[in-house]
This record gives sequence, structure tokens and C-alpha cells, in this order.
Amino acid sequence: FVVDPAGPGNTFRVRNGATDVYNFGPTNYYQRPDDRYVLGAFSHYQLADWAEAYVDVMYMDDRSTYQIAPGGIFAGTFSINCANPLLSAQQRGLMTATAASGGGTCASNPAGTFTGIVSRRNVEGGGRQGTTEHQQYRYVVGMRGDISENWNYDAYLQYGRVSFSQVQTGFFRTTAIQNALNVVTSPTTGQPVCASVLNGSDTACVPYNIFQLGGVTREALDYLETPSSQLGNLYERIANVSIGGNLTDYGLKSPWAEDGVGVSFGAEYRRETLDFAADFVAASGALNGAGGASPPVNGSYDVYDLFGEARIPLIQDMPFARSLTFETAYRFSDYSSIGTTHTYKLAGDWEPVEDVRVRASYQRAVRAPHVLELFSPQNVVLDGTQDPCAGLAATDPLVARCAQAFGLTTAQVLAIEENPANQYNGLTGGNPNLDPETSDTYSVGIVYQPSFLPGLNVSVDWFDIKVKDYISGIGADLIINNCVETLDPFYCGLVNRDAQGSIFLSPQGYVVDTTLNTGSLRTSGVDFNAGYRTDLDRFGLNDMGGISLSFVGTWLDKLEIQSLPDSDPFDCTGLYGTICSVSGGLSSPNPEWRHKARLTWNTPFTYGDWLTSLGLSVQWRHFNKVTLDAYDEHPQLFNPGLQYETDRVLGARDYFDLTATWTMKDTVNFRLGVNNVFDKDPPVNGSSNCPTGPCNGNTWPQVYDAFGRYIFLGLTADF
Repeated sequence: FVVDPAGPGNTFRVRNGATDVYNFGPTNYYQRPDDRYVLGAFSHYQLADWAEAYVDVMYMDDRSTYQIAPGGIFAGTFSINCANPLLSAQQRGLMTATAASGGGTCASNPAGTFTGIVSRRNVEGGGRQGTTEHQQYRYVVGMRGDISENWNYDAYLQYGRVSFSQVQTGFFRTTAIQNALNVVTSPTTGQPVCASVLNGSDTACVPYNIFQLGGVTREALDYLETPSSQLGNLYERIANVSIGGNLTDYGLKSPWAEDGVGVSFGAEYRRETLDFAADFVAASGALNGAGGASPPVNGSYDVYDLFGEARIPLIQDMPFARSLTFETAYRFSDYSSIGTTHTYKLAGDWEPVEDVRVRASYQRAVRAPHVLELFSPQNVVLDGTQDPCAGLAATDPLVARCAQAFGLTTAQVLAIEENPANQYNGLTGGNPNLDPETSDTYSVGIVYQPSFLPGLNVSVDWFDIKVKDYISGIGADLIINNCVETLDPFYCGLVNRDAQGSIFLSPQGYVVDTTLNTGSLRTSGVDFNAGYRTDLDRFGLNDMGGISLSFVGTWLDKLEIQSLPDSDPFDCTGLYGTICSVSGGLSSPNPEWRHKARLTWNTPFTYGDWLTSLGLSVQWRHFNKVTLDAYDEHPQLFNPGLQYETDRVLGARDYFDLTATWTMKDTVNFRLGVNNVFDKDPPVNGSSNCPTGPCNGNTWPQVYDAFGRYIFLGLTADF
């Protein structure tokens, strides 16, 4: 039921799930205010011919304020006493008392208790706000110098720290909600009062009158709204020493090359430490609508590295081999958390003639799990964006599959409520038994620098990258969709429904999506780069300055995600949606082609010390269209429940930007520009296909310009 705005103000009518939904978008800050301060200091001192001491200090402070939609009572199970004096007679007649309290309606059983799902936005209190601050410190102390003509060294100690703090307001405390809904008539004043005030368990309680239009008071909000804070620190300590040089003096060089073998080798120690703690309210999960509890995290690991690399000129200045060079590198790492790892590289560079260079490489890389992935406590939080079994009609063929998948009756499936905000619970958290990710990267490219057109540089590079033992969650949406599609006991066993059959109404309903070594992520494609710089005198435009052009583009051939080692991979190239923009560490649409091109005119205009240089540039940004993943034929993506025609395609976008830069007295640099000159709107899609986080305001701000035309002015001064 909902309070009927057409009635006398304190009556219920039956809730219409299609229309009685809060529009949470307009209250959110679309762009957050941000203040950032950066300080850097560098010094060096020559102690001797072979020793230079140096110190680097960096500091950054960043503060930002966000606002999201009002909090309140997020759909959960609460109890309301039938004798609540804030209820009208009509409302009592519609509310059912629990069997344990005598059954019947609240009108016929005033001593009974209604227990059910209660949900209401705090529209009177406004949006929830939070202020986030990051402070970063970095100190480096080292010494470097030349050991001999062909050898040098560098040794340093580094300490880094990132501090995080956040204060948020506007959230209700869950226990306070329950107390404020349990209202009785005071025997002394005859006025509504919280039962907890009379029994002494919470004397600060103020009744929360959600049963009457205009019934919410500021005093009630002051009682319910509970600020919270959280603090965290990430520490990094590094000790590194490296030696580099040339082996020519030792006779180690190719007989067909003039230059000797260049090498570098060294050792490093690194320690990573994280500590994070929220106040009791947030850590215990008492903030209603905060997405779950914020338990403390504390952990660290050490790693010892030995590394070396070599560059070996094989052939120089010979026919069809102006230069042929081989490169190799190796690193041995010993982690206290995961054991030992090995990484290495093999690469070649061939310049048959002066204008052309061909390059190829193979690299094995390893990523060890970080502290959060290892040590975060497992916790129920907001994770998924869909429940294919929620809000179904009786004629929907999914009803039978959902009943079979989760052992429910048809009536129980039809009673599963859909979350209007498309937010569902997941059990997430770290895993101390993780193995490292390993990746294999293959690349082949060609660079063309024609001698007949100085200033032109063109390169084309093919890449193929595969990450195995990928560290991630499988993805709540992928898990539940695979369960319903395949009825696989593994996936279905990860879905825990609460007593209402829901995975969002209570912490007892969730999808297990903890961190583990999943399947793999593979991507391949071609990168295109081109640049050209010249004076306009070459074209007969004397004293007109010079121009520079740059172009960077990527053709995405493949973007495959394999959720588990034995599962069938699916390709997200050219797709977006709740799986292809979220699973496998992805966080945005994946257009098949994107590019950025810029033309800059470095004008000859000057005016004494007040204008020593002036540059004008235009930039073109392009993103190909993307299609909703729910329309893809792959069984892990195909989802008729999300196939809204308005969401089928996000059209291609072209943005044009203008920028002017000018320098005054050679030390002060100004920037003035307009991004998205033609005020092109971003493509939008419905909330069902707009997962919270990467999608905001029904679009994808990591790819598309969400604000339309954007004007900026900047200043940099050197002292």
C-alpha cells in the first residue's frame, strides 16, 4: 500500500508497481565539486664525481563532495504495532497482523503487530551527502652516479602513503527506524510517543509519521539521520638498487654491430600495508541503504625482486638490416602472500631501411593480488543489477525455470518483487588463497618515417593479450543469468534467496560473488598512431608558423570473457550492458572502433613579453555505436527480460573540441577551451540496463560527454 495523495491524507491505496516508483536521478550530483592541491619539491647535490644525492617530495590533497538520492527506509522487513495512534481506521483495516500476534487485521486485533516490507524515501530531508578526502605523500631519498665510463648506478629508498577519509550524512539508522515506527499513546500526555521512550530502551526516539501526508517532522529526522565516517591508509615502502652499463669493454658484442650489449640488473624490496576502519554505525551495517556494512580491513605483504634486462644489437649498417636488435628481460619475485613468480620479455626491432622499422614482442606478466583482494572480509553489499525471476507475469515462461532453479512454487516465484533501483545484494569479499594473474602479450608492429616527408611518423601495431587466472568475482548478474538459463547446480547454488524469495529485501538474500581466480580475459586488435609536424613555410605560407597533426585510433577485434576455466567464453566487442560493461573488470561500453585526432596551429603571433606564443587546436573524438549485450545470441548474454528496443543501440558519437594556449613572459601559460563544441548529447539507455557505478544518469560518462558543451580555463605559472 501507499499513502493516497488523492485521499484525505491519511489513507492507503494499493501500490502500483509500474508508477509508484521514486525517481532517484535528479537529486544526484552529475558533476562533483572538487578541490585539489599539489606540491612537489626536487633537489640534488653533487657529493663527488661518482655520487649525486637527490631527494624528491610530492604531496597531494584532494577533496570532493558527492550527493545521491535521499535515503530513508530502504525496502526491508519492519514491525508496526496495530495500536499505533498515527494509523487511521482505514489503514488499520488494510494491515494484517501476524499469526503470532493473533492474526486478523489491525482493526480487529489492536494488540497485534503488522510485520512486512516497509519502504519510503526521505524526501523531507533531501539527498545523502558525503565529503571524501585523499591525501598522498611520497618521499624519495637516493644516490646515483657513474662507476666508470660505461657503468652507472642508482639506489634509493621510497616511502609513500595515501590517506582516505570520508564523512557521510543523510542515512537513517536501521534500529532507529524500527523504534520510530513502534508508536503508542503516552499515558501521561495522551500524545503519540515511541514505545522505546516509555520502556527506557531509547529515550531519544521521536515518532516517524509516514502514514500521513506532511506528518514527518524535523525532530523525527534529527533522530533518524545518523552521520558516519571512515578512515583508511595505504603504505608503501621500497628499497631499490640497480646497475646499468655496456659490455663493449668485455668484448661482448655482435661481430656485425658497432654497439655492445647494454645491460641493467638490480634488486628491490617492497612492502604494501593497508588499514581501513569505519565507525561502529557503518562497520556494523546499521546505516540503512548504505549498501551493506563496512567492516575493517587490515593486511600487508612483502615482496623481494631480482631483475635484469639486456639490449643486444645484432646487426648494424648492413644491407636490408640498417639495425637489428634483440631485447630480453626477466624478473624473479618472492611474495610473502603468494610465493614466487617469474616474468620475462622477448622482443625484436628490425630496421631494414632508414624509413621503416618493424617491431615484435612477447611478454609474460604477473599481477599479484593486492591487499583488498586478499584480506577484505566477506560481506553482503549491493552488487548485482538484475534478478530475472523478479516481477514476472504468470504467462512468462521464466516462471517455470525460476521455480525449478530455486525450488520454489509458482506462487512464490510470482511473489518475488523487483527492485525499482535495479540494485541487488551480493556476498563479496577477499580470498587469502588467491593465485596471481598471469598474462601473455603478443604484439607486432611497423613504424614508417618517410625521409621524403620529414616530420611524419606512422605506426600500426597488432596486439593480443590474454589474462589467465583472472582475479575477480564471476559477476552477480552473470551468475544468476547462467543459473536460470542452464539450471547448472554450481551457479544456482551461489544464489541465496530470503524468506520472501528476494535477493535485495534483506541481508539473507544475496548472490555469492566473492573474489577468486576466475577464467580468463582476452583482447586483441590494432592500434593506429600517426603524427606530423612542419612549418607552413614548406607550403609557401611564409611567416605563418607551423602545424602539427596527431591521430590515435584502436580497432577492437576481440574482447572475450571466460567466467570459469571450463565455461564457454563470450565476446563483448561492440557491446554494452549489465554484463559486458561490468563483468571481468570491464566498466564501460566497448566500441569496435574509437579514435582521437588533433590539428594544432602554432601561430607566429607575438606581442612583446605579454604574448610570447599562441597556439590554436581542434580535436575530433569518435566512438562507434554499441549494441546491448542482452540481444547477443550467446546464451550467457541473451536476455529477453532486458531487451528494451530503446536500449538496443547506443549510437555513434563525434565530439569536437577547441583549445587556445598562450604564454606570457615565458613563465605563465594560459589554456582556454571548449569541449563538445556542438553540444552533442550522450546516448542514453533505461535504468534496467544502467548498472550503478559505471553507468550514471542513464549514460556512460567514462566514454560519452555527459554534460554537453563544456568550457574551461586554466593557468600554469613557473617560478
